[in-house]
Amino acid sequence: MISLLRHGEASFNAINDESRELTDLGRQQVLSSVSQLRQESVIPINEIWSSPYVRAQQSAEIAASVLQLGVNIQPLLTPDYSPEKVIEWLYTLDKRGSSILLVSHMPLVGSLVSLLVEGNNYAQLPFYTGMIARLDGEEPIEGCFTLNKVFMP
Repeated sequence: MISLLRHGEASFNAINDESRELTDLGRQQVLSSVSQLRQESVIPINEIWSSPYVRAQQSAEIAASVLQLGVNIQPLLTPDYSPEKVIEWLYTLDKRGSSILLVSHMPLVGSLVSLLVEGNNYAQLPFYTGMIARLDGEEPIEGCFTLNKVFMP
């Protein structure tokens, strides 16, 4: 199982995009969605992987506190990175039966859902800040997952 979390609402008051921090609303959004995910997950999350951008790391830290896990940083999880390359990386994890949470940005999270579920990049799911999409599947192969549930803040 793969769950994808789009970071919470972030401030635009920063020196660059990578440095943008969560707003109070953004923190509440993430806490709400992750709490729902935790309550409704049959399979507990085993790992959290985050974009290196500040707002994603802050969102991942909130998730980590709820799920009682650590956070791993993955440079591939930035907004405009290739979703195909992220899927290749996911395949190298080879953690069958495990459940991971990826914390990233649009358009990457929308593209990943589209590729993993539909096998193409044409039907992107609209991702709101703080939203989580839970996907079920055995191996991270394009078109081999199903969209199980969406958690909205």
